[in-house]
Amino acid sequence: MLSIGGYHPYGLASILTGPIEHVWDMLDRRIAARQPPPTCLPELRRALLDEWCNIPQDQIDNLILSMPRR
Repeated sequence: MLSIGGYHPYGLASILTGPIEHVWDMLDRRIAARQPPPTCLPELRRALLDEWCNIPQDQIDNLILSMPRR
């Protein structure tokens, strides 16, 4: 999980159960793979916006389609 200065955006006890959590996990992995990684909050914000805009729509569609119907 991405951490800057010991700050975690969600607790370690979080369980990824829904599509938005999977999208956050996808963003986390994409940010963690950046070289060089963000080193301050403004860089993290820019990186998150950049990665968010570059998530392929088909990956988001697949997450939505994987949701159980109620």
